[in-house]
Amino acid sequence: MTEDQLTVQAGFLREYLTGLFTHAGLSSSDAVCAAECTVQTNLWGIDSHGLLRTPIYIKRLVSGAVNPRPDMKVLKGEKRPLELCDGDDGLGYIVSDWAMDRAVNKAEEFGIALVVVNSSNHFGAASLFAKKASDRGMFGIAATNVMPNIGMRGNRRPAAGNNPEALSAPLGGDFPFMLDISMSAVAGGKLLLAQKKGEKIPKDWAVTSDGLETDDPFEGFKGFLLPMGMHKGFGLSLYIDLLTGVLGGGAFLHQLRSMYGSPD
Repeated sequence: MTEDQLTVQAGFLREYLTGLFTHAGLSSSDAVCAAECTVQTNLWGIDSHGLLRTPIYIKRLVSGAVNPRPDMKVLKGEKRPLELCDGDDGLGYIVSDWAMDRAVNKAEEFGIALVVVNSSNHFGAASLFAKKASDRGMFGIAATNVMPNIGMRGNRRPAAGNNPEALSAPLGGDFPFMLDISMSAVAGGKLLLAQKKGEKIPKDWAVTSDGLETDDPFEGFKGFLLPMGMHKGFGLSLYIDLLTGVLGGGAFLHQLRSMYGSPD
């Protein structure tokens, strides 16, 4: 451990975050949910989607970009296995937790269920919600679309998001099968690390802003990421966008905004 690192007990962190989210306008129960989602993600070692995201979540709650008290509702299919819901611009943790509970309850009734939600926000690690299904003895899928940040060689701008997807299945013990991935070849942080180390990057990680092949991490970071498995990851990213954006009548592709680039 270095001098600028600090160890915090998970229980204390949950309590602190619950207070912070409550102060930002969430109900007491929603604040507990948001705190639990955050801490659990860090306990899994997915630090890129845990506490690191709290400042922008709080900023957007305070600014009103995220609705702290969403009136989430069913738009279509309340008594059917396929359902469309409105998240009323709520915090992604809260909307997705509510929606996945609905999906699991419906699956118990119908054998299978799909709940699509529009008007939501960044929901952290997708595995948080896929696991809700495996905890109940079911196969679970959770996915979302994001603003375009990947493309193919020759593109002059990103053409699709590295849309994350988590898949879970119960295995009869304490640990379910869990796969939580995005559709880019690597995370952008890998390019930043190569910059710091003065290293070249593999030519299948990213392209320049002109869509040209590069092994320069600086040029690659100014450009955009390549999809995992090239056409395979690109095709999957578009399919997830169709399923999570187009099917629900929500935003997709370049209609989506960055929560950092558009905090208000």
